Amino acid sequence: MPSEVSEESRLLLERFVVLMYDRTSENTEVNDARKQLFTQKSRTLENIPPTQAALKEHIKRTCYQANCWNQALVLDPEMPEPSDWGWTKERTGWQPLWTTLPEASKLCHELIRCRSRLAARSLPQAYLSPCSTLRQPSSVTPPCFLAGTPLPLSPP
Repeated sequence: MPSEVSEESRLLLERFVVLMYDRTSENTEVNDARKQLFTQKSRTLENIPPTQAALKEHIKRTCYQANCWNQALVLDPEMPEPSDWGWTKERTGWQPLWTTLPEASKLCHELIRCRSRLAARSLPQAYLSPCSTLRQPSSVTPPCFLAGTPLPLSPP
């Protein structure tokens, strides 16, 4: 089994995922497609592709599983370390590593500026957060995790 997924394969799979969510999209990266589908086509978060970081971990887990199945009839299979392939060791056993990005609710206070000019241009009005969101991170709105790599919005 190779030690990692090739860049060529990852790019091909990423384009495939973009097309699964929007067959007419010209985007090649899921983060760009996420932003476009959410801001320009008013898709809900459930109907946009995963972040690039989440997709990368999913691809790694899929490759690991395929390798397991490929060795199903081998008497003494050589299995790679799961932690190298999208899994993390917890007290209860191996669990999927869903993403390498930090939790969105911990970043939102840095990402949203209430009614900022940048947000007003790029986000649907319904998703602009009221000022109380900055004081209550638990009531964060979806724009916080649109892109795979957060970009702070400039203050108003």
